[in-house]
Amino acid sequence: MEWNAQMLREWMDWLLGRELPHVISSQGTLGDTARTDIFTRVYWPTPFLYGHLQTLIAMTLRNLAWQAHYERTIVPTPDGGAFGLDWFCCREACERLPESAPVLLVLHSITGHSNLSFVKSLCTAGYAQGWRPVAMVYRGCEGLKLESPRPYSQLDTDDVQTAIAGLRNMYPDAPILLAGYSLGAMLVAKYLAEARYNSAASGIVAAASVSNPFDLGAAWKRQAAAFPFGLDFFFQYMIVLRFVHYVWRHWEQLKRIPGISWPRIVRCRNMMDMDRELSCKALRIKDSDAYYAQSSSFQYIPKIRTPCLFPVALDDAFIKQLPEKECRGNDCTVMAVTKRGGHCAHLQGLNPFGPSYLDDTIVLFFKAVLGFKHSTKEE
Repeated sequence: MEWNAQMLREWMDWLLGRELPHVISSQGTLGDTARTDIFTRVYWPTPFLYGHLQTLIAMTLRNLAWQAHYERTIVPTPDGGAFGLDWFCCREACERLPESAPVLLVLHSITGHSNLSFVKSLCTAGYAQGWRPVAMVYRGCEGLKLESPRPYSQLDTDDVQTAIAGLRNMYPDAPILLAGYSLGAMLVAKYLAEARYNSAASGIVAAASVSNPFDLGAAWKRQAAAFPFGLDFFFQYMIVLRFVHYVWRHWEQLKRIPGISWPRIVRCRNMMDMDRELSCKALRIKDSDAYYAQSSSFQYIPKIRTPCLFPVALDDAFIKQLPEKECRGNDCTVMAVTKRGGHCAHLQGLNPFGPSYLDDTIVLFFKAVLGFKHSTKEE
């Protein structure tokens, strides 16, 4: 067989994983803009880092490579609880920006915090654009005291609504951008669907729902089937252990939840067990299947009326099925699918510790929507 330059390029592309994202959207302004202006840049995954390795590097070593300074504001909630807003590069630096500078609100992943690498790198990218980045820290996470017997969950968007309402009051002239990762991505989809009428109702100009599991119950069940040696199960069991620690830290509040039992909490071996013993009892939901059915993003995506990007990777251990039909039927949503990228990772190039493909793509999407809104106002 004779080799020519084209065949060599194709072979190298296959070897290195070079690809353009597959864009799934309806035919319209947002979908056309995504195809022609945003997803024209090739994704070069870091060589030899496949799904699980991308995720592990993003969750561990990459955290050490990114430094961030935050100033925390504690926000009380109507039920007596509290969550945190971590202002990137301190409030004083943010106050030097114009009143109309966009505010970027970032929601972290399950058992996460504002010092995760993907939160820090997106905040850094947003700050470089002249935006005000602020990371939301859920109830009881990252040193926050749990002030009421109500833990955070993938079903509870009340705190997100409180955070956005507060930001709108603080910066009435500033557009608000919303990005969420993993569990935070599910909260983004649910919040936008609940404010379904338009962007003004949601208070958000543009959003990104990153590495959304879409149906977390299906993901937990698939990962639990890898027991006891699969990497999928390892990821899930690490989350279980962090939840056990979360309950232990906040037991004085959580023991007030009717029916909760510490011995049953420590016997949890997967997230179905944990959600049954903690989230379902806290929210008074019948069982974990009902909990997952209520939180699934599949039912919320068709109701979203705010421009929203869904970047996902096919080798993401937390995704079992993609909402292709739902995204094609909604002219406000765009899903960008790559073969590689892992969960909340999409590390690129020879340096996996630099800006990720997610950072670049989310910023491009937000800038495109902001530019479109600005041109519409001028007209």
